[in-house]
Amino acid sequence: MLAALLALVASSARADFRFEEGFEKPASTPATAYLASRGWYDLASPVITTAESNTGGASLAYTIQQGQTAAGGMRLRIPSSRTLYLRFARKYPTTWLWPLADHALHDFYVWANAGAYQAPTSVPFAFYVEAGSRTVGGVRRNGISFTQTKNAVGVYSGYEDPEFVAVFGGGVWHVVEAVIRMNDAGQANGELAMSVDGVERIRRTGLSFQAAGGNLLFDQIFFGPYFHEGARQTQAFWTDDVVVSDAPIAGPVAVPLPIWMGLLGGALIAALAGQPLR
Repeated sequence: MLAALLALVASSARADFRFEEGFEKPASTPATAYLASRGWYDLASPVITTAESNTGGASLAYTIQQGQTAAGGMRLRIPSSRTLYLRFARKYPTTWLWPLADHALHDFYVWANAGAYQAPTSVPFAFYVEAGSRTVGGVRRNGISFTQTKNAVGVYSGYEDPEFVAVFGGGVWHVVEAVIRMNDAGQANGELAMSVDGVERIRRTGLSFQAAGGNLLFDQIFFGPYFHEGARQTQAFWTDDVVVSDAPIAGPVAVPLPIWMGLLGGALIAALAGQPLR
């Protein structure tokens, strides 16, 4: 019965849009030229390396100098969608130093109604998929799952792993998956979720991201790591196998069951009505 239900979800939640980036550029092509040809823009000296990879033979390397808050990023325009799925692989070195303050490192942003080159602080709506640090009961938890949203007037709402599990260990690749569904204007039916290595860490439903009369749709991805108090040392991390879609992501790295199950009821209704889930 469960297999049949999952098959129904897969068939009803057909992707109209799917973008995959494995950073497998030709050796003779500069990283900036390759990424621009793939649709990325606002590129700040990106580095593609063959020294680290999750799959294939390359990944995107991000290096920040001690004391820096940011060291560039890149943006990708996508077709407007009410629901957005994001998956990527991430590796931190064993020498990685997490922040001393209790907050998350900005990482991947999912933007709604964003203009070209618009300042991140002025985008109408942003969903952040991040890793962060907390001190809980006197114990430091480095590398916990964290998401947050920012509305048009700059109000942030944070949603972290309620169990504060440290999931981002150094020296190994981790697979991060996240989904956000925009609420119907004026209704509290928005939702978001985040999993790491196939285990769901965050899920929130019944959320209201936009008020009555709103028309927010996700239309841009921004990779822009930001260290609030500055990096504690010069250090690098790697990103690989980025996938962006408007439907559950199937592929070489399996989608964790909880994300499928979280949308199961809506998918069943949509399938019976002959409508795709959005």
